[in-house]
Amino acid sequence: SHKPYPKKFIRCTPTEAELCKYFNNLYNATLITFANSFYELCKKKNVDYSKVKNICVHRTNINNAYLDATETFRGFGGQCLTKDTQAIASLLHDLGVDVDFFDCILHENAKLMGCESESSCYR
Repeated sequence: SHKPYPKKFIRCTPTEAELCKYFNNLYNATLITFANSFYELCKKKNVDYSKVKNICVHRTNINNAYLDATETFRGFGGQCLTKDTQAIASLLHDLGVDVDFFDCILHENAKLMGCESESSCYR
């Protein structure tokens, strides 16, 4: 099920709708990677990541979604986030756009997932 449905609908082209889906999934992958990376910093500084996160999400500009990270809850997996991040990274390369941001997310996530290499992590 894809619920909850949005409260507001906006007419757009099929390409715009497709890019909206990618935007959403890559944004979520970015948040997960950011949270896990910041978790590593907190761990190194002997600071409770959950406490830092819970303080920060009280700000109006930081939503709590996709920011959980623990020793056993690492990185992103599943079909959509991985597949879509790879697809956009590949599309940018194919189009000759000099943006490595999504490659970096895939690289960092592979490390978080304990993969020996990105190719072994993302098949």
